[in-house]
Amino acid sequence: MKPIKLVIVLLLSNYWMLAQTHSESIADAFVAGQKATINAMLGYELSQRNLQTALLKGLEETEESYNSKRTFSASNIGANSLIIYAAQKEIQFLEQKIRDIRANIRILKVTSFLFGSGLSRYENELKKEENYLMKIKNENSIIASGVFISGGTGHVYTSYLKLLTRISPIKNNILRINKEIKAKMTVTRILAR
Repeated sequence: MKPIKLVIVLLLSNYWMLAQTHSESIADAFVAGQKATINAMLGYELSQRNLQTALLKGLEETEESYNSKRTFSASNIGANSLIIYAAQKEIQFLEQKIRDIRANIRILKVTSFLFGSGLSRYENELKKEENYLMKIKNENSIIASGVFISGGTGHVYTSYLKLLTRISPIKNNILRINKEIKAKMTVTRILAR
């Protein structure tokens, strides 16, 4: 703190000495300071306007990109059909995995003479994930019914993409449960699905 005070005192004393020797320099220094401040503020304003112009150009490009996705073209139909197909296949795959896991749990229960060894926990987790998957299936049917009356191909793509991102954690949990169930299967691995 002392060096800062020392610098301030030196600057003020230097300014005071100049003011004593040249009486007209007080006004000149003050006007020059104001001009420098005004120039700095104008430079900042110009840089902000340039930044604003660049941001507006980026926004216009993004709007054009979205508008091009909304138009009815073969590439958009292809992208939509691919993502719709991917969502349908994911749901079918997860339903099959749930059936396989249930069968493996039943095999484990029979071979362990109904001593579940923690299998009820996996059954509860699987039931919860199956409920989530049923909600996803209901959403899928709602989205599929509105494909032809939606606002455009971009909306269909976005809605199915959101559906796929919601499926992802469900798939992760189901595959984790499958891995853990298969790890519990030792001799009964031959019977596993």
